[in-house]
Amino acid sequence: MINRTAFLCILVACSSSKDAPSATGSGGGGGGNAPAASTAPLPSKLDCNNIVAPEMRTKYFANLEVRDHPESISSTGECQMLTKDGALGTLNVSCRGKTGRDIAPSIKLMKKTFPGAEDLAGVGRAALIMHDPTLTFVATWDDDSPCEVTMRLPNAIDAVAFAKDLIAYLPPK
Repeated sequence: MINRTAFLCILVACSSSKDAPSATGSGGGGGGNAPAASTAPLPSKLDCNNIVAPEMRTKYFANLEVRDHPESISSTGECQMLTKDGALGTLNVSCRGKTGRDIAPSIKLMKKTFPGAEDLAGVGRAALIMHDPTLTFVATWDDDSPCEVTMRLPNAIDAVAFAKDLIAYLPPK
């Protein structure tokens, strides 16, 4: 099973490194059907209402209970998704630092720590994907905002399509 806590700790530790620009990443963009991204400033507090557009909630999470998981850092928002049988998925969006900072150390450390992590082309600046028997885990970095996304979703949800739509929608409104 994917150790979410370890993965998030690595993401946070590495992403707090220097804010130098980097060309690292797979490029690409969004999923095409996502709401248009905005260049507006980030909201003062991230929560499920502003990190997942209503259209995406309906499209991907219609049969799930979606609720905020309180975060003490205003630049980070987390949503929990519960299935009817009690399976738990999570979505974490963290928007801090500078757009274009070097993400290579984060990617390198994640791949070393989680040998099953594979590159996922066409999602943001760079993305990694892992699977276990019940969940799909995706970590990705937006290419036009300082946002990083980690998600652990039940396999019944198309995590790749959702990641593309979410990255296209960022930064949060």
